[in-house]
Amino acid sequence: MIDENELSEEERDLFEKLKGIKPPIEMEEETISKLKSEGLIQSHNKMIWVYRVAAALAFFVLGYAVFPYLNSSEEPDYNYMLVLYQDTNFNPGPPEEMFDEYSHWMQSIYQNGMAIDGQEMKQPSLLLDGADVSNNATRTVGGYFVLSASSQDEAVKIAQSSPHLKYGGTIEVKEFMIR
Repeated sequence: MIDENELSEEERDLFEKLKGIKPPIEMEEETISKLKSEGLIQSHNKMIWVYRVAAALAFFVLGYAVFPYLNSSEEPDYNYMLVLYQDTNFNPGPPEEMFDEYSHWMQSIYQNGMAIDGQEMKQPSLLLDGADVSNNATRTVGGYFVLSASSQDEAVKIAQSSPHLKYGGTIEVKEFMIR
C-alpha cells in the first residue's frame, strides 16, 4: 500500500531533475502574493515584527519626551516611575496600532500638564546574583516611564490608563525617595 504523502518513483525522479533550477523571482513573488490574498499563508516573522514595535516605541518615546523640553531650561521634577513588565502573557498588537495608542496616551498626560519621559528596554536582560549572571527570560522589563504626579493615586490612575496593560503587560508604580 502506498502512503498518499509518499512520492512515486517517477515523481522522485522529476523532483531530482528540478534540483538547482530556480523559478524566476517574479513567479515566486506572484505565487506568494496569490497565496496571501487567498489567506493560505501569512507573513509572520515575529522577530521582524518585534523589532518594528521596539523601533516605533523608541521613536515615539524619544519624540514625545524631547519635544516639550527643547525650549525649556528647567528639568521636570519626576517623582514616580512606571516600570513596564512583560512575560508570557504579553501579547503585543500591530506596531502601528501600538504606536498610535502610546502616542495618544502620552499626549493626553502631557496635555494635562504633567511631565512624562520614558524609554524602551532591549531584551533579554541579565540578572546578577552574587557571582552568577543569567538571562531573565520569564519576566522582563520592557521599558519605563518617569512622570510628575501630584499623588500616588494620580500615578496609579495614569498607569491604569496605559496601553501596556491592554497587551497583557504588568506595571509597577514606584515613588522616588527624595531626600
